[in-house]
Amino acid sequence: MTIQGAIGWKKEYAQDGLTPVNTYRPAKMAKNGRSKSPFGDAEIIIVDESSMVGKYLFNATEDYANEFGLPVVYSGDPFQLPPVNDEEVIHLQGFETIALQESMRFSKDSRIFGLGEELRNSIQHHPNQTFGCILGGGDVEVVSAADWTSGAKTDYAKGASMLAVTSDNKKQRALRAHIRGGDDDRLRAGDVVISKQTDELFRNGQVFKVVKVEPGQKALPDVPKCLGLKGELIVDGFYLTLEDCISPAFVFANDDDRGKLRRRVNRLYENNKLTYRQAAYVLKWVDQINSFELAAFATVHKSQGRSVDSIYMNRSGFAGGSNS
Repeated sequence: MTIQGAIGWKKEYAQDGLTPVNTYRPAKMAKNGRSKSPFGDAEIIIVDESSMVGKYLFNATEDYANEFGLPVVYSGDPFQLPPVNDEEVIHLQGFETIALQESMRFSKDSRIFGLGEELRNSIQHHPNQTFGCILGGGDVEVVSAADWTSGAKTDYAKGASMLAVTSDNKKQRALRAHIRGGDDDRLRAGDVVISKQTDELFRNGQVFKVVKVEPGQKALPDVPKCLGLKGELIVDGFYLTLEDCISPAFVFANDDDRGKLRRRVNRLYENNKLTYRQAAYVLKWVDQINSFELAAFATVHKSQGRSVDSIYMNRSGFAGGSNS
């Protein structure tokens, strides 16, 4: 399971400005509580992709390890992606380290292994020098933006195993709308989607095929009249019927609607139209509304751990610039 799931991670809201604050169930409470903790039956904690573990998750993991008396193994590559909105700390602890001496996934004479070694050497020994690009004909090549877009469109249209990667969410939204065609990027029947969050029904990173998309609404009862005249906050969206999934998922009608609703709640709170309890009640409900994105597109952090046949790494604008 994820570290977040194991430690009971959740997001609370500070009374000062409703700023999101990460919290987790204290290890002592988990050990002495009535509900069963996953650490109770464990003999060892193994944390993978450790380069992405920041100070917050590291401290939480060590808290649980100490409370339950468990050894910890952190595995990963210090040259891979760093934590999101945090600093990398695992490789600064002076822990005893064992390094693999050979690749367990790729043979030494494979192109991908050679490229990985070139990248590692460049990062470790020549971090301020430009890494030489690989041009034309091989497994990795730099092409014009027009060829890049054309290839990605063709692969996407035929349902190939592919992933188009961008640096941030804004570029990703523009790219997926451009490659799929049309002015909007709303989900459609036949789309392959990936869950962006973990809840009672879905796990972050879980992939589904959309069978049917139906417009609908979701309502939150017991809200002040400034949010709903009849005491209900109603949001428009779509119900997704997913293949091999019993319960449909509800999503916002527009990617921006979640942010707009959060900002509205914040303004009402700042203007004393909502109490802290009322504002937090709505924001937690907003966080629980499902979120999916197209599986063929991802930011560089979200692409970590994915396995596909072809990857399109976007280097500049989604449809502009001299190369991609």
